[in-house]
Amino acid sequence: MANLQTFDISAHLQDLETVAAYLDACLEEGGQELFLAGLGHVMKSHGMSDIVARAGLGSRSSAYRAFSSSGNPELASVGSVLDSLDLRLSVVPKEHSEVA
Repeated sequence: MANLQTFDISAHLQDLETVAAYLDACLEEGGQELFLAGLGHVMKSHGMSDIVARAGLGSRSSAYRAFSSSGNPELASVGSVLDSLDLRLSVVPKEHSEVA
């Protein structure tokens, strides 16, 4: 049987362009669950304590819970975390979509 190794994405999430592309792919491919888990990975790779402090989220443990695949943080919290990472949310039309 093959010996599988775990892959830690955190080491690859250092520059803003990579982080933005990763979070965009998470949201596009897996919706809210994967996006929140991905944002949690990014927070860990940039220092959870530092992000929690800059975003004003309270405790690290509550941030770990909120930004997991089963978490449900408020939009303001997501915005604060993204802001602390020098990122922002953006809404764009779907490809080949028209509003009726």
